Amino acid sequence: MHAMAVSELLTMTGANNAEAPLVAPAVLDNVLISQVVDAVQDGVSISDMQQPDMPLVFVNGAFESITGYKSEDILGKNCRVLQGDDRSQPEIDKLRRAFARGTDCVATLRNYRRDGTLFYNELRVIPVHDTEGALTHYIGIQKDVTSQVRLQQQLLERERKVQRLNAQLELMARCDELTDLINRRTFDDCLDREWRRAARDGAYLTLYMIDIDRFKAVNEKYGHAIGDACLQSVARVLEDNFRRATDFVARYGGEEFVILDAGRDPDQASVYGERLLAAMHACQLPTPEDKLTISIGMSTMQPGPDIAVNDLLTATEAALRAAKDAGRDRMMVAPPADQHNS
Repeated sequence: MHAMAVSELLTMTGANNAEAPLVAPAVLDNVLISQVVDAVQDGVSISDMQQPDMPLVFVNGAFESITGYKSEDILGKNCRVLQGDDRSQPEIDKLRRAFARGTDCVATLRNYRRDGTLFYNELRVIPVHDTEGALTHYIGIQKDVTSQVRLQQQLLERERKVQRLNAQLELMARCDELTDLINRRTFDDCLDREWRRAARDGAYLTLYMIDIDRFKAVNEKYGHAIGDACLQSVARVLEDNFRRATDFVARYGGEEFVILDAGRDPDQASVYGERLLAAMHACQLPTPEDKLTISIGMSTMQPGPDIAVNDLLTATEAALRAAKDAGRDRMMVAPPADQHNS
């Protein structure tokens, strides 16, 4: 045994458990007990809690194999030497609390062998008290759980990658890849939800349908790369002018966009539509010569028993067609719902 007789060790551990004391059977001598302890695959250590800095006073052969420290190198030192400079570990605080209370504890620590290599140490500490109840020693049982921790880390990283991939797929399913706006399917969900909310609150909903004028001619003249850049520029103009949390801007398909605006009355909504036309005129688009314009159809409704969400869509589509027929580069406003239904 190293620095302490095994019979003393077993007597101490028995003092910690009065119901089932661990004492050396009379038929066993210290040599045999020493061989048993050294044959244990788990590391075993003992710290003296009555000496300054709680030095190690015993380690077995498995401890030496796990840590790379020989008994003559480690005895007399605090076991914190195994953490090196890696002291910011929550599990160390857990051990400190157990030491302060004189209770047992299990913690998994990042420890470092004598050659500096990292290993994960599952450490169980067991207090030993004398016959008067005073804390005298702590027994430490060390297990090298590096492979298990590494496997857990790999599984956790795989789970995170799957979560990130799922989030990306969800985003792709909800957004238009070219413009980063929400797509038509997502917009339809928003429209249905906001319609029900407006019906409950008695609020207005405004729908704008926007179509880029003569966009096919732009594609034919400048190519699809310039056409895509134009779509992206228009998308940014729409987003810049409708930035509230209750504004929903979407690419509806091709060169057509939609905006759902909640809470503004018809006069306010009309002002914002005209501002959008002006912002479009001031926009620097990537077409070398031609200036793109947009046509807007707008309709504002208050959901009610006789007004359905399809009425809003139908009225806005009709207003957009009217803007196109009237010469483009303008906004046409659908008549109020009561006039439209009559």
